[in-house]
Amino acid sequence: MAGSWHLAVDFGTSNSAAAQTNPFGGAVEAVALSYSSNLMLSAVILYTDGMQRNNLTARYPTQQTGHG
Repeated sequence: MAGSWHLAVDFGTSNSAAAQTNPFGGAVEAVALSYSSNLMLSAVILYTDGMQRNNLTARYPTQQTGHG
């Protein structure tokens, strides 16, 4: 019988990471946040228009927000 699943996210100052419990064995496992790493840069940007942008819009601002 499968157990419960838990997710933990660490929003760090420089990097963010996540871990989950394996629902079948209960072991804690790191979550891949990109194709090459378990870490992701932490970033929040506040523009002069008062809008807040997250990691994705910080990397690709014109594709997500129209700001460049």
